[in-house]
Amino acid sequence: NILNTYIDMNNKPDSNLNEDLCEAQKEIDTIMLCLLYSVTSRTMTGPARDAIIKLITGNIHCVTMLDWAKRFVELRGVQRLMEVASEMEEYNSESLLNITSSTRTITSVCLAMVYKNVCKNYDDEKTFTNAIDEFIEDKLHSPDIQSKVRVVVAITTLLFGPSDVGNVVVAKEGILEMILVMAGTDDILQQTVALECIVAAVTRKDKVDAIINRGVNILKKLCQSKDDSIRVRALLGLSKLGSSGDPDATIRPFADGVTKELAKACRRLLINPKKEKNMRKLAIKGLSYLTFNAKIKAELIEDQEAIHTMIEIAKTGDQSVLFGVLTTL
Repeated sequence: NILNTYIDMNNKPDSNLNEDLCEAQKEIDTIMLCLLYSVTSRTMTGPARDAIIKLITGNIHCVTMLDWAKRFVELRGVQRLMEVASEMEEYNSESLLNITSSTRTITSVCLAMVYKNVCKNYDDEKTFTNAIDEFIEDKLHSPDIQSKVRVVVAITTLLFGPSDVGNVVVAKEGILEMILVMAGTDDILQQTVALECIVAAVTRKDKVDAIINRGVNILKKLCQSKDDSIRVRALLGLSKLGSSGDPDATIRPFADGVTKELAKACRRLLINPKKEKNMRKLAIKGLSYLTFNAKIKAELIEDQEAIHTMIEIAKTGDQSVLFGVLTTL
């Protein structure tokens, strides 16, 4: 561990601090600041940005008296990570930073690791959540649509990391309403980011009541969209809602036969080499929820071409799709 080297200790509970080397606190802060500024550097390449965020993630979890995670938050590291979390690889015209297909996944892991290290202390946890709130409020003060889009993308990334924090944000007054309004527009970009956020927000039953009660009709409407990516994302959202465990039949968006047809559609999409990479990734995510049904999983196992395609996509190392592949298989 790089930072531990400065104080001559390790992460073991019985490890002792070298007080002489702890005099190097300023040097440690300098390293931290350099890394933080690099995270949001406009000249940084996507792979380099990923490497820096991974470096922070690997060094932030230190059981020491120096409270590096706390210091990271104090140095406004959370706000910088949220800037990266709000980026979209698919829409370069909307993006200010170079990122890869894995950047948001890597960022969500880093946010989760920072939160894990500060959540045990109420004041430190409050500082973390205040940093999240500050980022969101700052973006929402701007009247332009791009700022609202970036907020929703950042919330989605947050939901894949410290999900409890993300769920609190979604529950704040006006946030879910804004997401649903965006989903109901005719703008493909707004529909896309809103649908992705809705899918990410569907976790436990007690967290999704509002989405179920107010969002199902919007999702069903978008299932009829002429845009393939929107239609698949809407179906993905309904599939996840359908697997949320609610016993109420009126909440289940699909009968068994329709669910089976959706799974077939996802498999066709997956093995079609003419489809965009992101569409095939969506198909994998759809299958990861639909295959909770044992019959659908059994049919997928018989489709060797689909299984082979999933494995090949996983081999690319795209971290945004690995979880879906592992869940499905």
